[in-house]
Amino acid sequence: MMNFFKLAILSMALPSLSYAQNDAVNFCGTTEVDPWLKQYFENRSVYATESADTIFVPLTIHILGNDDGQGYYPIHTLYESLCTLNEDFSASGIQFYIQEPINYINRSVWYDHPSFGAGIDMMQANNVYGTANCYFVANPAGNCGYYASRGNAIALSKGCSDPSDHTWAHELGHFFSLPHTFVGWEGVRWEQGKSAKDYEGDVRRSIETVDGSNCSSAADGFCDTPPDYLSYRWNCNGNQTSNEVMMDPDSVKFQSDGSLFMSYANDACMNRFSFEQNEAMKANINFQRSELITNSFPSAILPVTAPQNPFPTDTLLVNPDNAFASWDIVDGASHYIIELSRLPNFGYILARERIESNFYNFPELIPGIRYYWRVKAVNSNSFCTNYTDTNIFITSKTSGSTAQFEDDQLALAKTHYQTNEALSIISKLSNPLNAEWKIFNMNAQVLAKGQVDLSSGSERTVIHVPIGLVPGQYVIQFESSENAVAHRFVVIP
Repeated sequence: MMNFFKLAILSMALPSLSYAQNDAVNFCGTTEVDPWLKQYFENRSVYATESADTIFVPLTIHILGNDDGQGYYPIHTLYESLCTLNEDFSASGIQFYIQEPINYINRSVWYDHPSFGAGIDMMQANNVYGTANCYFVANPAGNCGYYASRGNAIALSKGCSDPSDHTWAHELGHFFSLPHTFVGWEGVRWEQGKSAKDYEGDVRRSIETVDGSNCSSAADGFCDTPPDYLSYRWNCNGNQTSNEVMMDPDSVKFQSDGSLFMSYANDACMNRFSFEQNEAMKANINFQRSELITNSFPSAILPVTAPQNPFPTDTLLVNPDNAFASWDIVDGASHYIIELSRLPNFGYILARERIESNFYNFPELIPGIRYYWRVKAVNSNSFCTNYTDTNIFITSKTSGSTAQFEDDQLALAKTHYQTNEALSIISKLSNPLNAEWKIFNMNAQVLAKGQVDLSSGSERTVIHVPIGLVPGQYVIQFESSENAVAHRFVVIP
């Protein structure tokens, strides 16, 4: 067993990944084995963790851009990938939350760093103590990701960090002491038809056998991770095992297990850490990285349900220069992620933002167009929440009308009204106008409507609402044949 921990894995020379999501040469650039694992294997009883309580680990997220602030890892993808990450670690009893704020860094030499040295400099300059520091960059030294002990952090390629990827889980596995399942085979490519005995001079570890007789001293040292000789990315079959058939030193044939996150199987194959790997990671946190569990406790878990009462919806006509969205506040939410698209499947996004308010002003829109939008609530440890159903609105046509009006030409005299108080509007129109008005609640239900005749020039007009409005938030919309404008107002007791 001692030889395993004297090993310093050499830099990997892996083949190009034809199915990788970016131009990374290697899946993982981690080039070392955690020496703490030696102590753990020598006396596991000392490191036993009997508590079934979930361990919450704070993450500091560093999102890199170039010197001009371009190229950030998308914020909505971050939350979706965090959902995948917590699902990947769910069986381990380890869950992650964001230690706010997210740190945006504009520096090209770190954003695209071809050498590990630059990445370590990045980590040492920006790490936040008491958290697991994760850096999203364009190029982490030619890899999809890596863990650097000198930097005490992980770097991840944004191109290998989609919600369907497991690079993040793989690198945090290294962060919590786990080696690759194929450790010792780095740079050695298995050739079909050969025996493991043919590689004994090339592999820098005892070669693990299928019967498990040397599992504690060979490869990764875990006895519930079967032999794996594949140190390059590979696709699995329907059984989540390799198509390559290998032969161990005892001439027993086997196929590598692609379900393990610490293998080099394709992302679609991976779905678990082994029981022994989970126990080692929990012990590493409790005894080697205890500063991670003495940090502030995460906020309450949000329900997965979407925010209620989105507005506008039901193809409501809105002014393209003053389009806004609102929805009910979700208790416990720290932020909302809102998306706007011209396509109902959101295949092309016009706007996407993380905001703190339950109100959002859309960017200036094109007149006479149908738009789609949705929103979801998140907080520092709730990432797997749902978007609202797709909401639709149409922007009014503002060209070619002799009675156009804008926000400053037709507005409420004030924003707060008493119950049963008549609404007062101020118009500054250049032409007379007959407009329809509608009052909506936050469920997009029409509560009242009517007509108003407005002459040109500055005037104040009172709208007598035929029903009493209970205290709350409302929207009044004025609509002509060519235009529409909406304003929010509040009714108070």
